[in-house]
Amino acid sequence: MHPVYNFGENRLYFTFKKWKIMEKIGLFLNRFKLPGIIFVGKYFVFPRDDVDICTVIGKGIQFPKLKSPVKMILINTIRFILISLRNCSVDIKMNLERLRN
Repeated sequence: MHPVYNFGENRLYFTFKKWKIMEKIGLFLNRFKLPGIIFVGKYFVFPRDDVDICTVIGKGIQFPKLKSPVKMILINTIRFILISLRNCSVDIKMNLERLRN
């Protein structure tokens, strides 16, 4: 598994949170597992080409293959995943700082 971060993708869609009534409609749609967002592209049809998106892929994580996982092993695996994601995040921040200077 590789931890992946995307930056800038939030500029590709419009959420219903700007107006209270639209937020309520969005939450209502979520009850039916429908997203409360509208994807708006160029001319409302084509994907936007004016938005820069940065995708960063972290180092791969190798998981052990278990025939019958127990709760403690699953908890430790989740902790390992979270630590790996934090390390990837720190690496990204350090690289961005280095690029800015």
